[in-house]
This record gives sequence, C-alpha cells and structure tokens, in this order.
Amino acid sequence: MLIFDSKVTIQENLSKLNEDNIKFITLRQRGVKMKKHAASIPEKKWEYIWVEAAKKKTRNVKVFEEIINLKDYKGDIRQLIIIDHSKEPIFMLTNDLTTKASELIRKYGRRWLVEQEISEQITFFHLNHLSSSIVVKVDFDLTMTVLAHNLYRKIATGLQGFQRCNVDTLHRKFLDGRANVQVINKKLLVTLNRRAHLPILFELLWLQKETQLPWMDCSIKFKIGTSS
Repeated sequence: MLIFDSKVTIQENLSKLNEDNIKFITLRQRGVKMKKHAASIPEKKWEYIWVEAAKKKTRNVKVFEEIINLKDYKGDIRQLIIIDHSKEPIFMLTNDLTTKASELIRKYGRRWLVEQEISEQITFFHLNHLSSSIVVKVDFDLTMTVLAHNLYRKIATGLQGFQRCNVDTLHRKFLDGRANVQVINKKLLVTLNRRAHLPILFELLWLQKETQLPWMDCSIKFKIGTSS
C-alpha cells in the first residue's frame, strides 16, 4: 500500500495505480465546498472511533465514509472525512474499499512518524549541516547519523514508558552524563554516575551483562555508581 501526500501526484495517476492493483491512501486538499459538505452532514451519520495516538494513548475521532467520483479518476473512490480535536475536517482518499476506517487512519499515521524521525535527524544530529566537505566523507557522515538514530530507537524499545520519546529526551535523561572508566587487564569497567533514570536504563538485559568487544580484544561491563 502506498501512503503519500496529496501534492505528490494527480488524479490520473491514481487511476494507474488501480490498473496495477496497488492500494493507496492519500489526503485530499480541502476547499470551501468540501468544508461546507462536511458541515452539512447530520450528526447521527458520523461514526465515533478510537485510534492510536502518541505515547500509547488513544484519541476519539469521528468519521464519515462515502463513495465519491473525482473528475479525472476512473471509477469510484472511498472518501473518509475525519474530524478530531482540531475541528478542521481531514479528507482521506483510498481505493481500499474493505479495510476498517480505524485501521486506515492508523496506517496513514505511520507516515507522520517517518516525518518525525527525519525532523529528529535534522534538529538533533544536524543532518542538514554535515561537517565533511567532500562527497565520500558526506556519505560516511550520513550513514553514521542514520545508524546513531536507529541505535537510539533500538534502546528506546526496551525502556519502559520511554518507547516513543524523541532522541533529545533519551539523550538528556539516559546518556548525557559522566562516568568513571577503569581498564583492568582486558576489561573495561564503566561506572555511571547515579542519576534518576539510570535504574530504568539498567533494566536492559544486555546492559546487565559483560559484553565482549572482539575488535578491541577486551570486554566491557557497566554499573551504577554510588554518587551523582
């Protein structure tokens, strides 16, 4: 299923997706007539559904479904008019005529999550201001930036209550701190200064164990210190 913004393509190309049996979801640019149409729908015809929101929460939205015809689109198309707390109607178009409205809304919501991750890479990792001046190093910087972002997201999946926090919050609460590093034979002992959220970090199983670092021919072990 393709999920994209309404400005990406034109109605004729939506028909071509049907020819290749490709499902899609897109938003329709709303005009004055469309807003008036949404306002004229009787309250009893709206359906109230719960959909997933950020931080494991849910929100109640009201949805009105209809089959419409577009000027340059061949055949019928499904339109979902969605109103949430913003009170401004959202017009969603799809050629999927069978999937539940709540699932379609949830699928489109994943697109916003992708945009959020790109925004994090720009604001936190400065993806649009890479330090390298030649192409080879720029490619390397880009690769390392995306890798670092994915490692943050991987850590977040194991932190109870922080799975959907942005990278800046994860860095500030868990990683931005001091530590005492001791080298004993071929072992690195890293003692992290005590902080409020470190016990949550140490619930990660891999952090509780001693980890081998074959490229350094040593192992590393983390523990929480007795003072901040």
